[in-house]
Amino acid sequence: MFTLIDLLYQYAQEHRMAAALAAAGPDFRAACRLAEQERTELETLLEGRAAGLFSRYLDHQAQAEEDERLALFQCGLSLGRELAQI
Repeated sequence: MFTLIDLLYQYAQEHRMAAALAAAGPDFRAACRLAEQERTELETLLEGRAAGLFSRYLDHQAQAEEDERLALFQCGLSLGRELAQI
């Protein structure tokens, strides 16, 4: 079951993130493209256990980053509610 925070977070992801990231300009897009290229190159160099370990690392890192983004979003919402009461 979704909470209000989950729904607001989903809305922000779907309707606000693209504009915010576009405002970051070409540096953001270039960094993403280079990171993807380097990750792909690194994956081709790894074999066996190292490849599996790297894949699991990426999965855990992505989950940690998502959790951090959600926590930051929740903090922003909390601050916004507090400011609205002033």
